[in-house]
Amino acid sequence: MKLLWEVTSEYLRSKGYEVVDARDGDAALQLCESRNGPIDLLITDVVMPGSSGPSVARAVLEARPGLRTIFMSGYTDRALGPELFGPNAAFLQKPVSLDALARKVHSMLNGKS
Repeated sequence: MKLLWEVTSEYLRSKGYEVVDARDGDAALQLCESRNGPIDLLITDVVMPGSSGPSVARAVLEARPGLRTIFMSGYTDRALGPELFGPNAAFLQKPVSLDALARKVHSMLNGKS
């Protein structure tokens, strides 16, 4: 049985996006630090094993200012967006459909949050 992040990654790949995925927050940090190429968008859960989504985003933003970020969570209805992370952040409340996520990815990559 595939995990939700695996299904999400596969779905976004099927929509033509290049996806680099990580199992948890710590792996995501390592990947972002070691990746030479661009990262256009970070999609992270607010609560996850290892480093939390906001912690990962803060660390990645230090090395990659202006990185767009989509935060997702089923545990909070408090939007974590522009007031905490600047104008390049958005929040999606889970459960969210894969189509809604793909639309948000498209809008974020095209400069709209």
